[in-house]
Amino acid sequence: MRILELYAEEFGCFSDRRFSFGEGLNLIEGANESGKSTMQALIRFLFYGFPRRGGEEGEERYRRVSRKTHRAAGSVTFLWHGDTYLLYRDYILHASSGKEIPAETVCVTAVESGRRVELGGKSPGEYFLSLPIDLYHGSVCVREAEIASVANPETGDTVAELLFFGEGGARLEAAEKILDQARRSLQHTRGVGGKIAALEEQASALDEALDGARATAERLRVLRNDIARLTVQTQDKTRELKRTEEMQRAAQLDAELARFDAWHAAKNEADKQYRAWREEEQSGDAKTEPSAKMLSDTRELLYRYVLAAKEASVREDEQERCKQEALRRGQTSTARYISKNGGAEAVAARLERAVRKSRICVAFLVLFAVLATCFAVGAAFLKEYLMLFVPAAAFSLAVTVILVLTRRGAKRKTRAIYDGMGVRSPSMLRTVLARYEGEEAMRIAAESALANAEALCRTALEKERSLFDVLEAALVALGAPADLAASPAAARDYLDAAMQRQANAQSPHMEARLRFENAKSAAQALENGLDLTKEAELRALRATLETPDAEAARLEQRRAFLQETARGIADKLAAARREENTLVAQAADPAALLAQKNEVHAQLLAARNRLAAIKMASEALHEADETLRSGIMPTLAEKASDLFERLTGGAWKRLHVTDRFAISVETPQGSVPLSHFSAGCRDAAHLSLRVALTDLITSEPLPLLFDEVTARLDDTRTAQLLLVLRGLCAAGTQCLLFTCHTRERAMLHGENYTHIPLSEQSLDKK
Repeated sequence: MRILELYAEEFGCFSDRRFSFGEGLNLIEGANESGKSTMQALIRFLFYGFPRRGGEEGEERYRRVSRKTHRAAGSVTFLWHGDTYLLYRDYILHASSGKEIPAETVCVTAVESGRRVELGGKSPGEYFLSLPIDLYHGSVCVREAEIASVANPETGDTVAELLFFGEGGARLEAAEKILDQARRSLQHTRGVGGKIAALEEQASALDEALDGARATAERLRVLRNDIARLTVQTQDKTRELKRTEEMQRAAQLDAELARFDAWHAAKNEADKQYRAWREEEQSGDAKTEPSAKMLSDTRELLYRYVLAAKEASVREDEQERCKQEALRRGQTSTARYISKNGGAEAVAARLERAVRKSRICVAFLVLFAVLATCFAVGAAFLKEYLMLFVPAAAFSLAVTVILVLTRRGAKRKTRAIYDGMGVRSPSMLRTVLARYEGEEAMRIAAESALANAEALCRTALEKERSLFDVLEAALVALGAPADLAASPAAARDYLDAAMQRQANAQSPHMEARLRFENAKSAAQALENGLDLTKEAELRALRATLETPDAEAARLEQRRAFLQETARGIADKLAAARREENTLVAQAADPAALLAQKNEVHAQLLAARNRLAAIKMASEALHEADETLRSGIMPTLAEKASDLFERLTGGAWKRLHVTDRFAISVETPQGSVPLSHFSAGCRDAAHLSLRVALTDLITSEPLPLLFDEVTARLDDTRTAQLLLVLRGLCAAGTQCLLFTCHTRERAMLHGENYTHIPLSEQSLDKK
């Protein structure tokens, strides 16, 4: 068998990486953490999947499954028995209810024909390598950290089982295999599985099913009795509840009909009081002049007149106060001057213009005075330019005179403003202007308040006079003196006396009317909420109902208790019926189960008898097989000794291997345990045993994986190991040597091998 190509689709640190391998020796070289262990784990994953040993499986899966896609996938193309095959494995973790559920796909295809290979329940490693996973780690895959693990009793048991119960072997082994297969069909190793176990399990299941069927039948009988009893109780409680609800309805009708009776009594009383009132009214004892309404209206007019008089007095006082404030806030002569000249801003602007004009005149006056002087001097000293300087000097002098007059006019205006405002300096002028604005605002506000107060006073006086005229007319209409309106207190006493006389005259009539109104209100209050059209219907319905045997509150308590009891019984009945339906759906016929049980017991007895016969035949063959077993370990020791001698350069020539895979070295002093030798020597012995074991247990050369096996070897023994590997490769074995050093490549310089640097994706064919 030879690996042609390895493809890591998504595995550990690899993603979409492809590696091609050649015949013979392949040197996979890379620094630590470059992916050597990942490549070996990928080969093991493709042929065997992830480990199935609890924590080890979780650790390996955690390291190799992608964190992003939760997936590990890849493929390997290999040559086996002359045909090319493609092995693909895809492992995905699906998240469900907070748990990770793995889903795995394994597919093996013959490349030339496209035929899919059926593995028959085996792993690809067991099918193609003919090795279980434990023996794969102990032979084909040689890792420096586990190189000594081959020397243990478990390896001996695994090799023995593979050699003597696997494929091939002598006729004795074939017979043993046939017997063992027959035994396994009845009883697996250690009594687990097989036909007998299946029959025993079936018999036990039938016993349980029969017990369950009988228990179910008994439970159904009890349930049906309970259902019948609960049904009767439900009917009784329903009838009692219906009777209680009818009594409640009767009590409600009694209360409602009592309201109708009270309404009828109140209505009759109202009719009676109405007749008494009308009789009192018709007796003519009550006087109607003057009417109570006239007295009440006149009393209201008097009240309004008194309020209007008080308001007019208040308004007059307010008007006088505002007048005094307006007089106090009157304008001064300075304020009148400012107002006459357009206000503070206009006066300030006029003053500013006069001052600016005076300053400009001074500036030009100085200028033209200087010019006139210059022209006069020029005319005196420059006689030839006399005609030019004289007019210029005269013009300058004339302008100077005009400027002097203009400035005097501006000074007069400024002085006029100061005199008009009564100030002597600009600072005093600014103070007066600033004070003027505040005083003017207060004066205007005082005048506005005075105008408003005068308007309110006029309105109040007009209202007082109007109400006085109306009150005077009303008092005259009542027969009071005409001058009574001028004295509100006398008018109030007169109206109180008139109203008292009116009340005394109206008392019997008003009492009768009051009694009628009270009776009418009581009848209307009772009528609210009554549907008078349904009275006859309600009385007819009440005649059909039973008389209540308790008060309404007791009946409500009884009804609530009956409802709760009926609900509890109904829940129990529903639960019993559900359980009955479930049991009916699950119930089995005990007679049919008993017949099946007897049939299974008969088959179990026959299988046990056959197993006893097979064991007897197997024991006979096993005795004959011992002679064949005794020759296996010497052959393995001889092959391992040959390799060990070459690896140690002839320093040690022979290894001894027991059936429990304990190793010792033959020395001139005798057989010495391997543990007494150096680490390099122990590694060489274990490596020899592994290679010899692989050659012994496989019929076709398998690819050998060597992971850092030279780590504890010196240069001499490393060169000897490479020489041994070249010999294995020459015999048709493919060797994959993984290393993180460069000395192996240096030692192989000039040799024919395939170099795979893991730091690059390209292959370097040498």
